[in-house]
Amino acid sequence: MHGAIDIGRAGAGEIVIDSYTEGDVYKLDIREGDGLGIPPMDQPPPAWTMKKDGWPIACGGVVHVGGGIGVVWVQVTDEARGYGLKLCRFARIAIRIVFEDMKFHRIQATVRADRPEYKRWAELMGFECEGLMKKAAPDQSDLYLYARVS
Repeated sequence: MHGAIDIGRAGAGEIVIDSYTEGDVYKLDIREGDGLGIPPMDQPPPAWTMKKDGWPIACGGVVHVGGGIGVVWVQVTDEARGYGLKLCRFARIAIRIVFEDMKFHRIQATVRADRPEYKRWAELMGFECEGLMKKAAPDQSDLYLYARVS
């Protein structure tokens, strides 16, 4: 998965998904309340950036935490929300590749309990809810733990 992947056009803009470049996450205009205090993921692959006309509008990847377990991180701007289907298609492929290439047996993610659209997205990606974690975010909001196992 090297180089840009053209996933279509949006009006006058071009939408591509490319390998994550250090600092892409800092360029995102994140909606208030969406950040979980997760440090920027300037990390080795696997990580990707969705760009519109060359500017980042979503970033995501998987951090290897050891023992065949990965943690998903995703930051999406309001501007990217109109491309959810394309982002979902790509994310499903990326998750499959991560399981196969990195030999993970588990990938997990935390999802804000007050954002039902995020829960739906995790379930579309094939993740299953394992439970509610109370006051688990830095702002003391509740999070759901989701996971996929191979």
